[in-house]
Amino acid sequence: MTPPDVARRITAGFQTLPKGMQRAGTYVLNHPEDVALLSMREVARRVPVTPATMTRLVQRLGYAGYDEFRRLFAASLRQRASDFGDRADRLAAQREELGEPSLARSLAHGFADRVAELADTAQLPAIVLAVETMSNARRILCLGHRSCYAPAFHFAYVAGLHGAPTRLLDAPGGIGADPLNDIGDGDVVLAVSFAPYTRMTIAVAAAAKERGAHLIALTDTISSPLARIASQTLAVPTDIAGATYVTTPVLAAVELLAALVVARSGEEGRAVLERNEAGLARRDIYWAEEPRSVA
Repeated sequence: MTPPDVARRITAGFQTLPKGMQRAGTYVLNHPEDVALLSMREVARRVPVTPATMTRLVQRLGYAGYDEFRRLFAASLRQRASDFGDRADRLAAQREELGEPSLARSLAHGFADRVAELADTAQLPAIVLAVETMSNARRILCLGHRSCYAPAFHFAYVAGLHGAPTRLLDAPGGIGADPLNDIGDGDVVLAVSFAPYTRMTIAVAAAAKERGAHLIALTDTISSPLARIASQTLAVPTDIAGATYVTTPVLAAVELLAALVVARSGEEGRAVLERNEAGLARRDIYWAEEPRSVA
């Protein structure tokens, strides 16, 4: 994450910056890990601008030099790595201070606010475009690991019941990524990853993109490593004060995507659903109360 003070200074004076500094500032906002981990010359090469432009940008923002600038990003990266432990400590402290009912109320409001943001008119065009892309796909390969497995599975399951050509890139027996063997143009990968990002998700998504698949990233920020390689990004923030490993807005996002894909499926989707439901009924999948006999 870009340190908040740096982001504020860049955005506040962005329009007054020379073009080269604008490119450098945009790169800094979108690639904070590079600033923390790479040399100034390497960052400048990737922008691309001259090292002198990077130095002038840092000074224009009010910092003494690039070393000070870089230390801010390194500290932010270290803080993110330990953030979940800190949040757990704060939760415990809030529980002692507020009591569990008040803490639960505060967290529930935070979850609800993040879900409500999905209805923001600025977010809706990206959601609709993602649905259109998936509705025209040969296959929709769904990818998510660890806490992001549940959203990926849920979309694959719900949309698949209505006939969408979903396939979960799971890893039982080590064959989860085998569909990449014949992946290519016409395939869509819906990849889900949020900080802290799982390396396997990024690696599989990158391999799919290299083979010609359209990569839709469902992630927490446009500067995430998944967003940087994606064809299209849906940014769904998961930072909720005090909460840890939040998936509520992510699950809401995939349910929204699945509902819109189902809405596009029409009569064909309805017929597939009826066949699937008949199969579930034959196998007695769902619990049903036995009818009571009447005396």
